[in-house]
Amino acid sequence: PGYYPLLAKLALAGANAIGVNRKQDGPDVGDLEAKARKSGARLFFTQSLAHNPTGGSITIGTAYAVLRAASEFDLLVIEDDPFADILPYTAPRLAALDQLERVIYIGTFSKTLAASFRTGYLAAAPRLASELNELKVVTAVSTSAHDERLIFQLVEHGHYLKHLRRLRARASAATAASVKALEALGFGIRRPIGGGFYLWIELPEHMGGEDLAHDAAKAGIFIAPAVNFSTSRNPAPAMRVNVAYGADPTFLAWLQGQVEHRS
Repeated sequence: PGYYPLLAKLALAGANAIGVNRKQDGPDVGDLEAKARKSGARLFFTQSLAHNPTGGSITIGTAYAVLRAASEFDLLVIEDDPFADILPYTAPRLAALDQLERVIYIGTFSKTLAASFRTGYLAAAPRLASELNELKVVTAVSTSAHDERLIFQLVEHGHYLKHLRRLRARASAATAASVKALEALGFGIRRPIGGGFYLWIELPEHMGGEDLAHDAAKAGIFIAPAVNFSTSRNPAPAMRVNVAYGADPTFLAWLQGQVEHRS
């Protein structure tokens, strides 16, 4: 599973997106190798830490295995790290282990400040960085200088660091409350939880994620079923829950009603 706007953009670009299974310790390396061998894929998009949508993080052993597979099959790896600033700096990142030889590292302020700040950054080998810079100039012309200067001021004067301390505490408390509330309703939650904003809720067969999403929309509630994040049209029933809303009384009351109605 992966970030659904990325899947849509790859489809728009005419790319053949092939899903790689995600395990509790990161990408399923055996699945990655098999699909790279069969397809001749050139790129591997991944989010190592606080994965969207499953919430898990890669282990050091899996990280090295991914890099070995990338080397064997000559894959360029694009590593997205949107929660970098609220996660431990010591957590394993492919870009750090690889020293940017075949990894492009992408970060953003959209998750930690506000979604309206469409400001990010990347780190890559010099030649790739130069080519990507030229591509950005051609396709985007310019980004918001106002946003960039505002973020720079927040970082330079220490406001961003103080904000991150509060955000970590709020996210941790919200995660604990959401896990407790959802497990009380009988739902399984994929573990270990990586520390971002998302939980991956495993659903029973009679609560198909897509049907559940349609019913939720009628009640004015937005949920994200597994099908939104998959290249398969028939993934195992599951849904992503944002920890900010996982313990919301309105959401829980609706979910309880669904459990009773569908059981």
